[in-house]
Amino acid sequence: MNDDEPSQRQIEILSTWTRSLRSELDRMREINLRLRRQLSTSNTGLQADEEENRHKHLSLRFANLLQQSCRRLVAISLAGTGEPADAERIAIELSRVARILLSESASPAGLCRHLGLDPGTYGPDIGELLLQIAAVAGSLPNAQWDFQATIGAPLDARRQAPWETCDPGAPVKFVVTPSWRSGHRVHIRQTVYTD
Repeated sequence: MNDDEPSQRQIEILSTWTRSLRSELDRMREINLRLRRQLSTSNTGLQADEEENRHKHLSLRFANLLQQSCRRLVAISLAGTGEPADAERIAIELSRVARILLSESASPAGLCRHLGLDPGTYGPDIGELLLQIAAVAGSLPNAQWDFQATIGAPLDARRQAPWETCDPGAPVKFVVTPSWRSGHRVHIRQTVYTD
């Protein structure tokens, strides 16, 4: 036997060692695969959380636009009439403004005419408001504004909230601001005026 040739004992040791390494490699592959699956599941959850956070952010932004910017315009408009503006009158006018703003044909001049405001003074503000609402709406192409409500029915707390000081136990009189939903998921509840 040549000294350069491995002995039978050395071959057996190498063979055992190779099998052990292959077994360890297979075990590591299984662990790797399991970790990849966990990571994939975790990422899916993160993506869902990111989407949910995006919806919440956009919902708050839209609610802010309606509650602050639109309400300011309604207050200016009603102040110009010289008539008292009670909560119901403000809610009715805000409902009209919301419907106009969310329509396909919304324009600064048209909304100024509706509110009795000077387009030269308020047109730029209304134009900016329209751009902001379009940006929010464009961020969620599958979202829908829902003004539908059953008048005279009890308030549905899953998709409706009472307008300011309205009684949540009273029947719905009209929708003030729409819900914002995608599919069956409601991101912003309607605000409704109740009797």
